[in-house]
Amino acid sequence: MEYQRTIALQGESEKAFAFAVNIFVQNNFLMKKLGSGEVELTGPGMNSTHQNPLTGVSRARLKLLRQKIQCEAEFGGVKTMQWFIILFPPGLGLFLFVLFALIQQNLRPALPALLAVSPWVILGPMMSRWIKRRTEKALDILLDNAAQQ
Repeated sequence: MEYQRTIALQGESEKAFAFAVNIFVQNNFLMKKLGSGEVELTGPGMNSTHQNPLTGVSRARLKLLRQKIQCEAEFGGVKTMQWFIILFPPGLGLFLFVLFALIQQNLRPALPALLAVSPWVILGPMMSRWIKRRTEKALDILLDNAAQQ
């Protein structure tokens, strides 16, 4: 698991647990009950950075432990977006560079295609870390809000 956190609850533990599960379900997660006080949720996947950051979670497990909630999560949606952001822009630039070079039979007119995507060598890794931090923060906020129930 890439994320693991246990938080102490201040109110009714059953109510807090139901609140946390409900937030996941409202974001199109598929719920599989594993037992009393334990639920596994499967995420819908992340297709855009404009989606709720919780969709970066591909699988989550919530456990109710007396007056605590434990959350474990895998970031499959985050990893998909990270690979896309890191590979797609440079790949597109390389493809266009080769295409223009073949059409023009000269490398010089094709260079702007590479130059146009060159910032993504820096932006891609920065954005991928940002996407992961957003998902971690969304899980932290969800658990903090559940603890207040």
